[in-house]
Amino acid sequence: MNASSGILAGCVEGRLWMRVLGKGSHLNGPTLKTFVKEHALAAPNSTVIIDLRECTGMDSTFMGTLAGLASRLEERNASLHVVNAAGRNSELLHGLGLDEVFPVHQDTAGWCSQTPECLPIDSQPCSRTERTEVCLEAHQALAAADCRNADRFRDVIELMREELDRAALAH
Repeated sequence: MNASSGILAGCVEGRLWMRVLGKGSHLNGPTLKTFVKEHALAAPNSTVIIDLRECTGMDSTFMGTLAGLASRLEERNASLHVVNAAGRNSELLHGLGLDEVFPVHQDTAGWCSQTPECLPIDSQPCSRTERTEVCLEAHQALAAADCRNADRFRDVIELMREELDRAALAH
């Protein structure tokens, strides 16, 4: 049996609703990304809601994963919205300029008339190389979202590229 990823998913009023329990990080970001790709990217005009009510924090990889997904969804005339972004989570998203990439809402007003029932998504196995690729893509998405992020994450992006190059040479 796979371990819980801390990501729950359900469908309410035709929208894919995803809850983050605990910290959104490089550990569960790949699971969220895969689930959204499998369930929302295939359907045009879909809406993905990321609910942060029970999220205790987010690392840059997780936030970059959200930015990358939002861009991919937009290419398909679909959208990503973050709800229940309060306190530090709101500060983090605004501080990286992600509120310009996808809408960030303080609550769920206007998004659902009922509390969505969400079920846990099992954590997916992810190799070190796959995790590094996700981390690189996420930080590139952050750099693309706001020019200030390019400077903030330049070293991380370079480090991830070097790690991927070393992994490719080892094979």
